[in-house]
Amino acid sequence: MKKWLSNTSIQSKVNFALLTVLIIIMLVSMLFTVRSERAMVEATQLQNIKDTTDSYLDTLNIMMLTGTLAQFRETHREKVLSQPGITEAKVLRSQPVIDVFGPSPKIDEPSDELDRRALAGEAIEEIRNTPNGRVLTVLRPVFSETNYRGTDCTSCHFNAPEGEQLGAIRLSYSLKALDERINLNLLQLAGIQALLFIAGLVLISLVIFRLIVKPLRYLRRAIQQAEKESDLSVQVHTTRTNDEIGVLS
Repeated sequence: MKKWLSNTSIQSKVNFALLTVLIIIMLVSMLFTVRSERAMVEATQLQNIKDTTDSYLDTLNIMMLTGTLAQFRETHREKVLSQPGITEAKVLRSQPVIDVFGPSPKIDEPSDELDRRALAGEAIEEIRNTPNGRVLTVLRPVFSETNYRGTDCTSCHFNAPEGEQLGAIRLSYSLKALDERINLNLLQLAGIQALLFIAGLVLISLVIFRLIVKPLRYLRRAIQQAEKESDLSVQVHTTRTNDEIGVLS
């Protein structure tokens, strides 16, 4: 590296330094953009899933009050799953609900540690990496309340006093499409930045050549002429600036 620096022109050294700085700036900018866009997407979709969870529970609540839960429960699940990105919709039952209404349908039975934690009263928001991309999963525990948005839960769940857990709602959302969009935006950003950096590098190279390299070449030729002809009266008439190189000339 030291030998390369000593045998390389000033313009090449400056271009190399500029290129290094620009590449670092581009990489840092792209990394920051990816993280900020992912954070924004995750926060937005998390709120959307929470809202969908509340809506899911409200609809189930209305079905319970009207006595149509058994008839339309699966239809409602299918409608929730038909929404873009939704990959999973489950209604987990706690033991007090099972004691009165019987066990859950097989599709709603606890299947992993997340389900068991939710049935223990834990609210869960988790993003997992799967073979089909990242998946956002939200589990909301449901508790018996005498006034849940104007509804008395204890009127149906008479064996579950206020504050006792009735179950949990689980929804999962695939972030694959959004992640692919972010990656596409990243490629577009990288392309635009690369074009701007190349244009900037060319412009700076031209400025360096005109203001530094070219005057130094004139100065070198004058010195070589003075040495060759042993004439110390040789002057550099091509350099007319008053900067450091002009003064030296």
